[in-house]
Amino acid sequence: MSKRNSDSDVITGLEREFQRLFFPPNTMPTAGIQKNVGNQYPTVESYNLSDHFNGTHTYAFDLPFELAGVKMTRLGVLDIDEGLESLPKVRQIQDYASSRLGLKVYVAFSGSKGFHVYLPSEPIRIEYMHLVLENIQRAVPFKGDLIPAKGVNRVKVAPCFHQEARQVSYLLTANEPLKIMPSRQELHDILPDQLAIMEGIRPNLAAHIMALADYFKSEDAKTDSTKLIPDLKKLGGELPPCMLKFREMGGAVAIGRYDGNNLTLRTYCNSAGIPDSKADELAGWLADNTNPDIDTTKDTTAKLRHWESTRDTPAAQEPFSCAFLLRAKKELRFDCAACRVAPEGIKHRSSKHKTSEEPFNPKLKLPLNMSRRLLAYLLQSGANVSDIADDVFMDPTDKAVVHAFLNGCRDVADIFRFWDSQPEKDRNLYFSS
Repeated sequence: MSKRNSDSDVITGLEREFQRLFFPPNTMPTAGIQKNVGNQYPTVESYNLSDHFNGTHTYAFDLPFELAGVKMTRLGVLDIDEGLESLPKVRQIQDYASSRLGLKVYVAFSGSKGFHVYLPSEPIRIEYMHLVLENIQRAVPFKGDLIPAKGVNRVKVAPCFHQEARQVSYLLTANEPLKIMPSRQELHDILPDQLAIMEGIRPNLAAHIMALADYFKSEDAKTDSTKLIPDLKKLGGELPPCMLKFREMGGAVAIGRYDGNNLTLRTYCNSAGIPDSKADELAGWLADNTNPDIDTTKDTTAKLRHWESTRDTPAAQEPFSCAFLLRAKKELRFDCAACRVAPEGIKHRSSKHKTSEEPFNPKLKLPLNMSRRLLAYLLQSGANVSDIADDVFMDPTDKAVVHAFLNGCRDVADIFRFWDSQPEKDRNLYFSS
Protein backbone atom coordinates (compact mmCIF):
# COMPACT_ATOMS: atom_id res chain seq x y z
CA MET A 1 0.00 0.00 0.00
CA SER A 2 1.38 3.40 -0.98
CA LYS A 3 1.80 6.15 1.61
CA ARG A 4 -0.82 8.23 -0.24
CA ASN A 5 -3.35 5.40 0.02
CA SER A 6 -2.42 4.87 3.67
CA ASP A 7 -2.99 8.56 4.46
CA SER A 8 -6.30 8.46 2.64
CA ASP A 9 -7.39 5.40 4.63
CA VAL A 10 -6.61 7.16 7.92
CA ILE A 11 -8.62 10.25 6.95
CA THR A 12 -11.51 8.04 5.80
CA GLY A 13 -11.34 6.17 9.09
CA LEU A 14 -11.45 9.38 11.12
CA GLU A 15 -14.44 10.63 9.11
CA ARG A 16 -16.18 7.32 9.81
CA GLU A 17 -15.46 7.50 13.55
CA PHE A 18 -16.69 11.10 13.87
CA GLN A 19 -19.92 10.03 12.19
CA ARG A 20 -20.22 6.97 14.45
CA LEU A 21 -19.43 8.70 17.72
CA PHE A 22 -20.32 12.40 17.58
CA PHE A 23 -22.47 13.39 14.64
CA PRO A 24 -26.25 13.11 14.09
CA PRO A 25 -27.27 9.75 12.57
CA ASN A 26 -26.70 9.69 8.80
CA THR A 27 -25.97 13.39 8.40
CA MET A 28 -23.31 16.04 9.03
CA PRO A 29 -23.88 18.68 11.74
CA THR A 30 -23.85 22.39 11.17
CA ALA A 31 -20.49 23.91 12.02
CA GLY A 32 -18.42 27.05 12.36
CA ILE A 33 -14.92 27.62 10.98
CA GLN A 34 -12.19 28.80 13.35
CA LYS A 35 -10.57 32.14 12.58
CA ASN A 36 -6.87 32.58 13.29
CA VAL A 37 -7.54 35.55 15.59
CA GLY A 38 -10.13 36.05 18.31
CA ASN A 39 -10.98 32.33 18.61
CA GLN A 40 -14.18 32.92 16.62
CA TYR A 41 -16.22 30.28 14.76
CA PRO A 42 -18.59 31.89 12.22
CA THR A 43 -21.05 29.46 10.64
CA VAL A 44 -20.13 27.94 7.29
CA GLU A 45 -22.57 26.71 4.63
CA SER A 46 -20.47 23.64 3.82
CA TYR A 47 -17.15 22.11 4.77
CA ASN A 48 -14.76 19.29 4.00
CA LEU A 49 -14.10 17.17 7.10
CA SER A 50 -10.70 16.05 5.81
CA ASP A 51 -9.52 19.68 6.13
CA HIS A 52 -10.24 19.42 9.88
CA PHE A 53 -7.87 16.46 10.22
CA ASN A 54 -5.01 17.77 8.11
CA GLY A 55 -5.09 21.19 9.79
CA THR A 56 -5.97 23.24 6.71
CA HIS A 57 -9.16 24.41 8.44
CA THR A 58 -10.64 23.74 11.87
CA TYR A 59 -14.34 23.42 12.64
CA ALA A 60 -16.48 23.52 15.76
CA PHE A 61 -19.52 21.29 15.41
CA ASP A 62 -23.05 21.83 16.74
CA LEU A 63 -23.76 18.87 19.02
CA PRO A 64 -27.59 19.04 19.29
CA PHE A 65 -29.76 17.41 16.64
CA GLU A 66 -33.46 16.67 16.40
CA LEU A 67 -34.88 13.17 16.47
CA ALA A 68 -38.67 12.62 16.44
CA GLY A 69 -39.13 16.23 17.51
CA VAL A 70 -36.77 15.92 20.51
CA LYS A 71 -33.40 17.66 20.93
CA MET A 72 -30.73 14.97 21.25
CA THR A 73 -26.95 14.68 21.39
CA ARG A 74 -24.32 11.99 21.04
CA LEU A 75 -21.62 13.87 22.92
CA GLY A 76 -21.29 15.80 26.15
CA VAL A 77 -18.18 17.90 26.78
CA LEU A 78 -16.59 19.41 29.87
CA ASP A 79 -14.59 22.36 28.53
CA ILE A 80 -12.01 22.92 31.29
CA ASP A 81 -10.33 26.31 31.02
CA GLU A 82 -7.77 26.30 33.84
CA GLY A 83 -4.46 26.17 31.98
CA LEU A 84 -2.04 23.37 31.20
CA GLU A 85 -1.36 22.73 34.89
CA SER A 86 -4.95 21.49 35.32
CA LEU A 87 -4.20 18.05 33.80
CA PRO A 88 -4.13 16.35 37.27
CA LYS A 89 -7.61 17.75 37.95
CA VAL A 90 -8.75 16.53 34.54
CA ARG A 91 -7.52 13.05 35.43
CA GLN A 92 -9.39 13.35 38.75
CA ILE A 93 -12.56 14.13 36.80
CA GLN A 94 -11.92 11.14 34.57
CA ASP A 95 -11.46 8.88 37.61
CA TYR A 96 -14.64 10.19 39.28
CA ALA A 97 -16.71 9.61 36.15
CA SER A 98 -15.34 6.11 35.76
CA SER A 99 -15.19 4.85 39.34
CA ARG A 100 -18.24 6.57 40.80
CA LEU A 101 -20.59 7.01 37.86
CA GLY A 102 -19.57 4.04 35.74
CA LEU A 103 -18.99 6.26 32.70
CA LYS A 104 -16.27 6.08 30.09
CA VAL A 105 -14.90 9.55 29.37
CA TYR A 106 -11.96 10.62 27.22
CA VAL A 107 -9.49 13.48 27.59
CA ALA A 108 -8.32 15.79 24.81
CA PHE A 109 -5.92 18.74 24.89
CA SER A 110 -7.79 21.70 23.43
CA GLY A 111 -4.70 22.97 21.60
CA SER A 112 -4.69 26.21 23.57
CA LYS A 113 -5.03 26.69 27.34
CA GLY A 114 -7.15 23.84 28.59
CA PHE A 115 -8.65 20.40 28.14
CA HIS A 116 -11.86 18.81 26.96
CA VAL A 117 -13.40 15.76 28.64
CA TYR A 118 -15.62 13.91 26.17
CA LEU A 119 -18.63 11.87 27.29
CA PRO A 120 -19.81 9.93 24.20
CA SER A 121 -23.27 8.38 24.33
CA GLU A 122 -25.92 6.65 22.34
CA PRO A 123 -28.38 9.33 21.16
CA ILE A 124 -29.83 10.89 24.32
CA ARG A 125 -31.95 13.89 25.26
CA ILE A 126 -29.82 16.95 25.94
CA GLU A 127 -31.32 17.59 29.38
CA TYR A 128 -30.21 14.14 30.60
CA MET A 129 -26.68 14.69 29.34
CA HIS A 130 -26.55 18.16 30.93
CA LEU A 131 -27.65 16.86 34.35
CA VAL A 132 -24.82 14.33 34.37
CA LEU A 133 -22.26 16.92 33.25
CA GLU A 134 -23.49 19.24 36.03
CA ASN A 135 -23.01 16.51 38.62
CA ILE A 136 -19.44 15.89 37.49
CA GLN A 137 -18.68 19.61 37.77
CA ARG A 138 -20.18 19.72 41.29
CA ALA A 139 -18.10 16.74 42.35
CA VAL A 140 -14.85 18.14 40.92
CA PRO A 141 -15.36 21.91 40.46
CA PHE A 142 -13.60 23.60 37.55
CA LYS A 143 -13.73 26.82 35.56
CA GLY A 144 -15.24 26.23 32.15
CA ASP A 145 -18.33 25.33 30.13
CA LEU A 146 -20.67 22.36 29.86
CA ILE A 147 -21.57 21.52 26.27
CA PRO A 148 -24.28 21.26 25.05
CA ALA A 149 -26.05 23.89 27.15
CA LYS A 150 -28.27 26.88 26.55
CA GLY A 151 -26.34 29.15 24.21
CA VAL A 152 -23.27 26.85 24.15
CA ASN A 153 -23.74 24.03 21.64
CA ARG A 154 -20.67 24.19 19.41
CA VAL A 155 -17.33 22.50 20.16
CA LYS A 156 -14.06 21.80 18.36
CA VAL A 157 -13.42 18.03 18.45
CA ALA A 158 -9.90 16.50 18.38
CA PRO A 159 -7.78 15.64 16.47
CA CYS A 160 -7.33 18.99 14.75
CA PHE A 161 -5.15 22.13 14.70
CA HIS A 162 -5.93 25.19 16.81
CA GLN A 163 -5.68 27.96 14.24
CA GLU A 164 -5.16 30.79 16.76
CA ALA A 165 -2.86 29.07 19.30
CA ARG A 166 -1.02 27.24 16.46
CA GLN A 167 -0.94 23.96 18.36
CA VAL A 168 -2.27 20.44 17.82
CA SER A 169 -5.44 19.43 19.67
CA TYR A 170 -5.45 15.67 20.28
CA LEU A 171 -6.83 12.81 22.37
CA LEU A 172 -4.62 11.65 25.25
CA THR A 173 -4.33 8.02 26.28
CA ALA A 174 -4.51 6.99 29.95
CA ASN A 175 -1.72 8.58 32.05
CA GLU A 176 -0.13 10.12 28.95
CA PRO A 177 1.74 13.36 29.73
CA LEU A 178 0.89 16.45 27.73
CA LYS A 179 2.98 17.18 24.65
CA ILE A 180 2.85 20.55 22.92
CA MET A 181 2.97 20.13 19.12
CA PRO A 182 3.18 23.43 17.19
CA SER A 183 3.07 22.15 13.60
CA ARG A 184 0.54 20.63 11.20
CA GLN A 185 3.09 17.97 10.33
CA GLU A 186 2.99 16.74 13.93
CA LEU A 187 -0.81 16.55 13.63
CA HIS A 188 -0.40 14.50 10.47
CA ASP A 189 2.09 12.17 12.20
CA ILE A 190 -0.25 11.28 15.08
CA LEU A 191 -3.42 10.71 13.04
CA PRO A 192 -3.01 6.89 12.83
CA ASP A 193 -2.69 6.71 16.64
CA GLN A 194 -5.66 9.06 17.06
CA LEU A 195 -7.74 6.81 14.77
CA ALA A 196 -6.79 3.78 16.88
CA ILE A 197 -7.97 5.55 20.04
CA MET A 198 -11.28 6.51 18.43
CA GLU A 199 -11.88 3.00 17.11
CA GLY A 200 -11.66 1.76 20.70
CA ILE A 201 -14.29 4.19 22.01
CA ARG A 202 -17.69 2.69 22.82
CA PRO A 203 -20.53 5.13 23.47
CA ASN A 204 -22.00 5.04 26.97
CA LEU A 205 -25.44 3.48 27.19
CA ALA A 206 -28.23 6.05 27.02
CA ALA A 207 -30.15 4.03 29.64
CA HIS A 208 -27.26 4.42 32.08
CA ILE A 209 -26.98 8.19 31.59
CA MET A 210 -30.77 8.51 31.97
CA ALA A 211 -30.68 6.53 35.23
CA LEU A 212 -27.94 8.81 36.57
CA ALA A 213 -29.89 11.90 35.51
CA ASP A 214 -33.07 10.63 37.19
CA TYR A 215 -31.12 10.03 40.39
CA PHE A 216 -29.49 13.48 40.31
CA LYS A 217 -32.94 15.06 39.97
CA SER A 218 -34.26 13.18 42.99
CA GLU A 219 -34.22 14.05 46.68
CA ASP A 220 -31.46 11.47 47.19
CA ALA A 221 -28.97 13.63 45.33
CA LYS A 222 -29.92 16.70 47.36
CA THR A 223 -29.08 15.01 50.66
CA ASP A 224 -25.82 15.97 52.34
CA SER A 225 -23.37 13.29 51.16
CA THR A 226 -21.97 12.83 54.69
CA LYS A 227 -25.46 11.74 55.79
CA LEU A 228 -25.53 8.89 53.28
CA ILE A 229 -22.64 6.87 54.73
CA PRO A 230 -23.83 3.81 56.72
CA ASP A 231 -21.90 2.08 59.51
CA LEU A 232 -21.67 -1.25 57.69
CA LYS A 233 -19.53 -2.94 60.32
CA LYS A 234 -22.63 -3.12 62.55
CA LEU A 235 -24.03 -5.73 60.16
CA GLY A 236 -21.39 -8.27 61.15
CA GLY A 237 -20.96 -9.51 57.60
CA GLU A 238 -24.66 -9.70 56.72
CA LEU A 239 -25.73 -7.95 53.53
CA PRO A 240 -28.21 -5.05 53.70
CA PRO A 241 -31.27 -5.05 51.40
CA CYS A 242 -29.53 -3.12 48.61
CA MET A 243 -26.58 -5.51 48.42
CA LEU A 244 -28.83 -8.57 48.67
CA LYS A 245 -30.58 -7.31 45.55
CA PHE A 246 -27.25 -6.37 43.94
CA ARG A 247 -26.04 -9.94 44.44
CA GLU A 248 -29.30 -11.49 43.30
CA MET A 249 -29.53 -9.43 40.11
CA GLY A 250 -25.82 -9.73 39.23
CA GLY A 251 -25.20 -5.99 39.49
CA ALA A 252 -27.14 -3.13 37.95
CA VAL A 253 -27.11 -1.38 34.57
CA ALA A 254 -27.67 1.95 36.35
CA ILE A 255 -24.27 1.59 38.06
CA GLY A 256 -22.57 1.35 34.68
CA ARG A 257 -20.23 -1.12 33.02
CA TYR A 258 -19.03 -4.29 34.72
CA ASP A 259 -15.90 -2.58 36.04
CA GLY A 260 -18.05 0.00 37.85
CA ASN A 261 -20.16 -2.76 39.43
CA ASN A 262 -17.00 -4.58 40.48
CA LEU A 263 -15.58 -1.42 42.07
CA THR A 264 -18.87 -0.78 43.88
CA LEU A 265 -18.69 -4.28 45.36
CA ARG A 266 -15.03 -3.81 46.39
CA THR A 267 -15.82 -0.47 48.08
CA TYR A 268 -18.69 -2.10 49.96
CA CYS A 269 -16.54 -5.04 51.12
CA ASN A 270 -13.76 -2.74 52.28
CA SER A 271 -16.14 -0.48 54.25
CA ALA A 272 -18.04 -3.42 55.76
CA GLY A 273 -14.87 -5.21 56.82
CA ILE A 274 -15.80 -8.29 54.78
CA PRO A 275 -13.00 -10.91 54.98
CA ASP A 276 -11.08 -11.48 51.74
CA SER A 277 -12.43 -15.01 51.35
CA LYS A 278 -16.06 -13.84 51.59
CA ALA A 279 -15.38 -10.82 49.37
CA ASP A 280 -13.79 -13.06 46.73
CA GLU A 281 -16.82 -15.35 46.94
CA LEU A 282 -19.15 -12.41 46.25
CA ALA A 283 -16.94 -11.28 43.36
CA GLY A 284 -17.00 -14.82 41.94
CA TRP A 285 -20.79 -14.86 42.09
CA LEU A 286 -20.94 -11.50 40.31
CA ALA A 287 -18.54 -12.73 37.62
CA ASP A 288 -20.52 -15.94 37.01
CA ASN A 289 -23.99 -14.39 37.26
CA THR A 290 -23.55 -10.95 35.72
CA ASN A 291 -26.74 -9.18 34.71
CA PRO A 292 -26.78 -9.80 30.94
CA ASP A 293 -27.77 -6.17 30.28
CA ILE A 294 -24.57 -4.83 31.85
CA ASP A 295 -22.09 -3.63 29.23
CA THR A 296 -18.91 -5.74 29.23
CA THR A 297 -16.67 -7.71 26.89
CA LYS A 298 -14.88 -9.50 29.74
CA ASP A 299 -15.12 -13.26 30.28
CA THR A 300 -15.16 -14.69 33.81
CA THR A 301 -11.36 -14.85 34.04
CA ALA A 302 -11.00 -11.22 32.97
CA LYS A 303 -13.72 -10.17 35.43
CA LEU A 304 -11.86 -11.80 38.32
CA ARG A 305 -8.59 -10.29 37.14
CA HIS A 306 -10.24 -6.87 37.26
CA TRP A 307 -11.52 -7.68 40.77
CA GLU A 308 -7.95 -8.27 41.91
CA SER A 309 -6.87 -4.99 40.31
CA THR A 310 -9.40 -3.09 42.44
CA ARG A 311 -7.81 -4.27 45.70
CA ASP A 312 -5.58 -1.22 46.07
CA THR A 313 -7.56 1.24 43.94
CA PRO A 314 -7.77 4.58 45.83
CA ALA A 315 -11.48 4.94 45.00
CA ALA A 316 -12.21 1.62 46.73
CA GLN A 317 -10.68 2.93 49.97
CA GLU A 318 -13.33 5.65 50.29
CA PRO A 319 -16.31 5.05 52.62
CA PHE A 320 -19.21 3.25 50.99
CA SER A 321 -22.10 5.64 50.39
CA CYS A 322 -25.75 4.72 49.91
CA ALA A 323 -25.63 7.04 46.89
CA PHE A 324 -23.65 4.37 45.01
CA LEU A 325 -26.73 2.14 44.92
CA LEU A 326 -29.57 4.65 45.24
CA ARG A 327 -29.24 5.48 41.56
CA ALA A 328 -30.02 1.81 40.84
CA LYS A 329 -32.98 1.60 43.26
CA LYS A 330 -35.63 1.58 40.54
CA GLU A 331 -33.81 -1.29 38.86
CA LEU A 332 -32.97 -3.37 41.94
CA ARG A 333 -36.14 -2.52 43.91
CA PHE A 334 -34.79 -2.79 47.43
CA ASP A 335 -36.39 -1.35 50.55
CA CYS A 336 -34.23 1.10 52.51
CA ALA A 337 -36.73 1.03 55.38
CA ALA A 338 -35.72 -2.58 56.06
CA CYS A 339 -32.03 -1.67 56.48
CA ARG A 340 -30.92 -1.63 60.09
CA VAL A 341 -27.86 0.54 59.38
CA ALA A 342 -29.66 3.14 57.27
CA PRO A 343 -27.84 6.47 57.87
CA GLU A 344 -29.51 9.74 58.79
CA GLY A 345 -30.00 10.89 55.21
CA ILE A 346 -31.81 7.67 54.29
CA LYS A 347 -34.00 7.69 57.40
CA HIS A 348 -35.01 11.29 56.71
CA ARG A 349 -35.82 10.46 53.12
CA SER A 350 -37.82 7.36 54.04
CA SER A 351 -39.79 9.31 56.65
CA LYS A 352 -40.46 12.11 54.19
CA HIS A 353 -41.64 9.75 51.49
CA LYS A 354 -43.79 7.77 53.89
CA THR A 355 -45.75 10.82 55.04
CA SER A 356 -46.41 11.89 51.46
CA GLU A 357 -47.79 8.54 50.34
CA GLU A 358 -51.51 7.90 50.23
CA PRO A 359 -52.72 5.22 52.67
CA PHE A 360 -53.09 1.73 51.25
CA ASN A 361 -56.64 0.94 50.17
CA PRO A 362 -57.91 -2.00 52.33
CA LYS A 363 -60.11 -3.12 49.42
CA LEU A 364 -56.96 -4.14 47.56
CA LYS A 365 -56.03 -6.79 50.16
CA LEU A 366 -56.30 -10.35 48.87
CA PRO A 367 -58.73 -12.77 50.54
CA LEU A 368 -56.82 -15.16 52.81
CA ASN A 369 -57.28 -18.23 50.57
CA MET A 370 -56.01 -16.35 47.52
CA SER A 371 -53.02 -14.85 49.32
CA ARG A 372 -52.02 -18.30 50.62
CA ARG A 373 -52.13 -19.73 47.10
CA LEU A 374 -50.04 -16.84 45.81
CA LEU A 375 -47.53 -17.24 48.62
CA ALA A 376 -47.25 -21.00 47.98
CA TYR A 377 -46.61 -20.32 44.30
CA LEU A 378 -43.93 -17.78 45.09
CA LEU A 379 -42.15 -20.13 47.49
CA GLN A 380 -42.26 -23.06 45.06
CA SER A 381 -41.44 -21.23 41.82
CA GLY A 382 -38.77 -18.81 42.98
CA ALA A 383 -40.49 -16.14 40.89
CA ASN A 384 -39.38 -12.51 41.05
CA VAL A 385 -41.77 -10.74 43.41
CA SER A 386 -40.38 -7.24 43.06
CA ASP A 387 -43.66 -6.01 41.54
CA ILE A 388 -45.80 -7.27 44.44
CA ALA A 389 -46.63 -4.98 47.36
CA ASP A 390 -46.56 -6.78 50.72
CA ASP A 391 -49.56 -4.66 51.77
CA VAL A 392 -51.90 -6.84 49.67
CA PHE A 393 -51.40 -9.72 52.12
CA MET A 394 -53.95 -9.80 54.94
CA ASP A 395 -52.15 -12.20 57.28
CA PRO A 396 -49.19 -10.54 59.07
CA THR A 397 -47.03 -13.67 58.80
CA ASP A 398 -47.62 -13.91 55.05
CA LYS A 399 -46.88 -10.21 54.79
CA ALA A 400 -43.60 -10.69 56.68
CA VAL A 401 -42.52 -13.52 54.37
CA VAL A 402 -43.20 -11.46 51.23
CA HIS A 403 -41.41 -8.49 52.81
CA ALA A 404 -38.36 -10.75 53.21
CA PHE A 405 -38.68 -11.81 49.57
CA LEU A 406 -38.71 -8.17 48.52
CA ASN A 407 -35.37 -7.76 50.30
CA GLY A 408 -33.59 -10.52 48.42
CA CYS A 409 -34.53 -13.72 50.26
CA ARG A 410 -35.24 -16.70 48.05
CA ASP A 411 -35.81 -19.66 50.40
CA VAL A 412 -36.87 -20.40 53.97
CA ALA A 413 -33.29 -20.34 55.30
CA ASP A 414 -32.74 -16.92 53.73
CA ILE A 415 -35.95 -15.64 55.33
CA PHE A 416 -34.91 -16.75 58.82
CA ARG A 417 -31.44 -15.25 58.38
CA PHE A 418 -32.99 -12.00 57.17
CA TRP A 419 -35.34 -11.66 60.15
CA ASP A 420 -32.65 -12.73 62.62
CA SER A 421 -30.48 -9.91 61.27
CA GLN A 422 -33.16 -7.28 61.96
CA PRO A 423 -33.42 -5.45 65.30
CA GLU A 424 -36.33 -6.60 67.47
CA LYS A 425 -38.47 -3.55 66.71
CA ASP A 426 -38.30 -4.38 62.99
CA ARG A 427 -38.91 -8.10 63.49
CA ASN A 428 -42.11 -7.22 65.35
CA LEU A 429 -43.18 -4.74 62.69
CA TYR A 430 -45.18 -7.33 60.83
CA PHE A 431 -45.80 -10.11 63.33
CA SER A 432 -47.52 -7.72 65.76
CA SER A 433 -49.88 -6.37 63.09
